[in-house]
Amino acid sequence: MAARYSIFAARAVFDLRLSAMEVRVLAALGTYSDNEGWCFPSQKTLTERLDCSRSTVGAAIKKLVEIGYVQVRARTSKGRGKVGNEYRVDTNLPPESQGEKPMSNQPDIGGQVIETAPMCDAPDIGADVQLAGQPMSEKLDIGIDRRTTPSERPQSVLGEEPKTDRRSKPDSTTAKKRKPKTRVEYPPEFEAVWRLWPPARRANSDKRTAHRRWLDGVKSFGADKVAEAARRYITLPATKKENYRYCCLVEVFMNGKLEAAVEAVTESPKPRRVWSSDANAWVEA
Repeated sequence: MAARYSIFAARAVFDLRLSAMEVRVLAALGTYSDNEGWCFPSQKTLTERLDCSRSTVGAAIKKLVEIGYVQVRARTSKGRGKVGNEYRVDTNLPPESQGEKPMSNQPDIGGQVIETAPMCDAPDIGADVQLAGQPMSEKLDIGIDRRTTPSERPQSVLGEEPKTDRRSKPDSTTAKKRKPKTRVEYPPEFEAVWRLWPPARRANSDKRTAHRRWLDGVKSFGADKVAEAARRYITLPATKKENYRYCCLVEVFMNGKLEAAVEAVTESPKPRRVWSSDANAWVEA
């Protein structure tokens, strides 16, 4: 497929009155224009191609019409009335006005070429220049990008900032210093409870939060009761079901299930009743 080009007034790129999005909308209209500059893409199409909102496209077209880069007229259909707008990308523009950045001797499409006097005393790129106290063999270093072909040079999309290599020189405003995490020493009683949980569930648990809630539980019930309640919970058939798939995280147990688990281990066991043939009745064993 042949490459597709956009035709519009080059001075719009340097016009300080236009934003980057407005220049992109103008360039998008130029891709649809015919030999006379007329095109009729819908705002929905421009919205999808430019990845922006419809109001943004409408505001950009309004600004381009006000400045004079685009002409607009209604499109009508027999029996249907107005069916949309068609636009003309104007390239026959008047001379540059105030507010536009001058383009020196670069001609605009349809504009007048202004020739300037050549810079006779400017050194040629790569030529030997004789300076005061400097031999002819030493060449003037003017910081030329020696990547000569366009494919070797860094390219940027219209409306986007060129990408830079942040690894060589990080930006002091965006670089954030990461504070090293302080190592926390947990008491052995908590470590014993922590290791009751299977490794897969411990990996998803927050140890700092679990330790903080364990301390709250110790203050209320004591370390022994908390450990006993944890051992009972982790051995329940419902907890061990499907390889601990329904086992809650450590910090969740310490927050929402600890009180009920402690009550379960502190309840006195109910006496077991057996049938006594001598008494011919049920008795407590």
